Amino acid sequence: MQVLRLFPLSLLLCVLIAISAPGHAAADRLQVRVHASGPYDLSESYVRELIALALEKGAPPGTPIQIDTTEAMTKNRAITVLKEGQRPGFVLNIAGPVDDARLLRIPVPTFLGASDYRICFGRAALQSQAGRISSVGDLQRYTFAHGQGWADTAVLRANGLRVLEVQRIDSIFRMMSLDRVDLFCRNLLEVLPELSTAPPEVVVLDGFLLKYAAPHYLYVHAQDRRLADLLQAGLTNALRDGSAPALLMRHLKPAQQRFNLKGRQVIPLAGGIDYPHGGLPRLEFLP
Repeated sequence: MQVLRLFPLSLLLCVLIAISAPGHAAADRLQVRVHASGPYDLSESYVRELIALALEKGAPPGTPIQIDTTEAMTKNRAITVLKEGQRPGFVLNIAGPVDDARLLRIPVPTFLGASDYRICFGRAALQSQAGRISSVGDLQRYTFAHGQGWADTAVLRANGLRVLEVQRIDSIFRMMSLDRVDLFCRNLLEVLPELSTAPPEVVVLDGFLLKYAAPHYLYVHAQDRRLADLLQAGLTNALRDGSAPALLMRHLKPAQQRFNLKGRQVIPLAGGIDYPHGGLPRLEFLP
């Protein structure tokens, strides 16, 4: 009877030792929150997929990963929420560098260089003029609409372009319909989804692309150092094995096919936010 009493205790000790051993420890769950855009900012699906890819490539094998989206909020509101640090695991894609000690930047440009290019919406009546636009001087005849608080508004103004800041994209399209603004230029990943929401008299103009250095980076709060390290390792691995460029190409292919990106005249603008392009893939579909 004494042996029978001791055997379960010994078995229990063995189980406890096995559970506590490093080789048997369960991987910590990764719970990540990604910014959800409002209904008129439709450019975030690539970013969400890139974050998922980075975590897949960077986290230890077997790590449970849960990715949720926030409630819809503007980018300015999302930046404030991130800085407050009240939502652990919050990852946000932000244009340009952010000087804030509370945040950690993952130093791989989110769009791998593609965000340096802009394609422009305009009124259909301007389409006949688009082929003659080839310089900054040509652009200075027009009024540009831009989102309120967007980081690259200063770039347009530094090149002598007239810019009207508007809070919502649907409002910009209405203003274009009313002939109050002429051009609205967007990231190559944004143009097709937004074209589907534009009125018939607003089109994507042929002939030219704007180009200026406009990096975007993923940021997390300083309390999420482990998450930052995993994202950086994962993005580096995804660049190295080609899965990140393949993801970007998959998202850009419809715009490439529809808008003849390779055959467009590139108009460079001065004053962008310079950043290193070393290690980024060569984007063969762009001029």
